[in-house]
Amino acid sequence: MAAEWTRRGFMFVAGGIRNNANLEAQTIMAVNEAAIDQADTFGIELSPTGNAPTTHYACNTALRAGMVSAWVNSFFNGHPTPSSKYYIIDVVTGELLETNTSATLGAVFGWPDALADAGWQVIAVAE
Repeated sequence: MAAEWTRRGFMFVAGGIRNNANLEAQTIMAVNEAAIDQADTFGIELSPTGNAPTTHYACNTALRAGMVSAWVNSFFNGHPTPSSKYYIIDVVTGELLETNTSATLGAVFGWPDALADAGWQVIAVAE
């Protein structure tokens, strides 16, 4: 990952806004000249139990520091739902920099922590 991608975003959206969230991800990446296909950004299926049905979708994506406000404004201020949550992490230190939850800012925080804090489990895909 290039040095300019200094943030990681763990984002969770309700199933009903997944398509909209994927379209907005494409727009944000295009505006920021990031040649990354975002057609299925929110492609991680979640539920409270880890079993179907899928109730929420997540993304775990690299971000440039300057893109964070666009993502937060688009996904969380633009489409607020009580179960939509986000966590912005510094990729060098692993520290939680920003969230819309009660998670402790400045704490070392990873994907398993975000899943636990949000109350979701990844739905295992049968092989």
